[in-house]
Amino acid sequence: MNILIDIAESFGAIDFDNAGGIISYINIPPTENIQEKFQVEIFNFVLNLSDEPITSAIVSQDSTFLDNMDEDGFLIIDKANVTFEKIKDTKN
Repeated sequence: MNILIDIAESFGAIDFDNAGGIISYINIPPTENIQEKFQVEIFNFVLNLSDEPITSAIVSQDSTFLDNMDEDGFLIIDKANVTFEKIKDTKN
């Protein structure tokens, strides 16, 4: 299943700090211009469902997906592509 989620306003949405004993991996491919767009792959991590932007994004794409979840729910994600766009240059 592919779901697109904007986590820009969701602090702590991605938990890859070994929650529940899950070992997370991050693949950072070489890239030329990271100021415009930067993409990484994250494997085996927890997506916290406590933030409204996360749950509303999921429900808008699959209205029944969260029917069996409670308010403290989380998802174990096998693989995700995370894209950073328009990265601010802090050197200037």
